[in-house]
Amino acid sequence: MDTLTQFLLEAGYILKSDVDLYNVSNRLVDFISLNCLLHQARGQKHVAIELYEEGKIALAIGVLRDAVINMSGRSPSNESWHAVFSEEKSALRVILKRYEDENGFIYLEKIPDAYELPSLEGKRIVEAIPYFPKRLGRELMFRI
Repeated sequence: MDTLTQFLLEAGYILKSDVDLYNVSNRLVDFISLNCLLHQARGQKHVAIELYEEGKIALAIGVLRDAVINMSGRSPSNESWHAVFSEEKSALRVILKRYEDENGFIYLEKIPDAYELPSLEGKRIVEAIPYFPKRLGRELMFRI
């Protein structure tokens, strides 16, 4: 898992673990979780392309299948996000179909199971810090 995906997952866990969620927008929570999923799929696509260029087509197909399965699980409700999501899904499917066709005609390699696939790696460059919303320093007083 790469760094940005780890960061987004941690942000999502922090938001979900916080009991005081009335300060957090539902759109923000959706944005973080969907952005994490989208970034992970893009990372898997690039890993699959690198594996293909190295001649490891079976691993590339396995990585792409995993990415398509992960992407098919969720769909954003916001229309502008939906366009980006569907574009990425279709790009993954086009590459996957091309690699599967090529493997079926030329290489005939066995596609590995999900647990045999390489994982995305990343380095931690940021750390989560607690968020405390600013409140008024004193209560408002009204004279009657």
